[in-house]
Amino acid sequence: LWESKVAADMTIICNGTTIPCHAVIVCPRSAFFEKAIWGGFKEGVTKVIDLSADTLPLVIRMMKYFYVLDYEDFKIDEPREDVTDYANPEANNDDNDEVTDEVKEQMDISVIKTESAQLDNYEANLRLHVQMHALGDKYRIDCLRDLATAKFGDACHELGACEARNKPSKFAVLLDLVPIVYEMTQAKAERHQYHPLRFHLTKAIKDAIETNSLYWEHAHLKDICLQNAEFAYDVMRLAVENAFWRLHG
Repeated sequence: LWESKVAADMTIICNGTTIPCHAVIVCPRSAFFEKAIWGGFKEGVTKVIDLSADTLPLVIRMMKYFYVLDYEDFKIDEPREDVTDYANPEANNDDNDEVTDEVKEQMDISVIKTESAQLDNYEANLRLHVQMHALGDKYRIDCLRDLATAKFGDACHELGACEARNKPSKFAVLLDLVPIVYEMTQAKAERHQYHPLRFHLTKAIKDAIETNSLYWEHAHLKDICLQNAEFAYDVMRLAVENAFWRLHG
């Protein structure tokens, strides 16, 4: 149905592109779309929802997810989106049906043939999982949010425990994500919820440090810790907990 669009009865518009889809598939998996189409709003009459506040490649991945329950990583030569103002899940609660605009800028990565470009690919896909998690929160697609969390965790583990061991450039990729992830998850942290994206990221950084103690002297790590006390505390807590269970586990 995703490929053929046969019997599509609703349309998503994103920056001039139309995406036909099926309400019976989309709405049961998203409280946002269910309310928009079946909740007595104008979209229930027009069957059109404008998501132009989001970037097209992310919206396509989100809509395809409803059909295949998965989304694809960025391909090597595909342009990537860097969301600098992440979706705010509080914006779509029952008291506010407005969708908060996101500030975005395009990353032009045109030639992916060198090791530095491979690093771009690592970082782009880590950021993709963060962005898909944000869309899952924004449009209340719990299963998409959970999938993005799992993919982010797997990618962080691979990079932290394996790839970054003796490669400072890959360790730096993890560090670059800290301000992004911690800013995006601030609201839940203020409600004393330990966000899973924070956990996966800090654990990957801790694992990388444990495999290469020289990373404690990494200048960027020091800067990130000074700029983000919550991250510094989380890394310290994980390290202490890990040491405790090694002694008493």
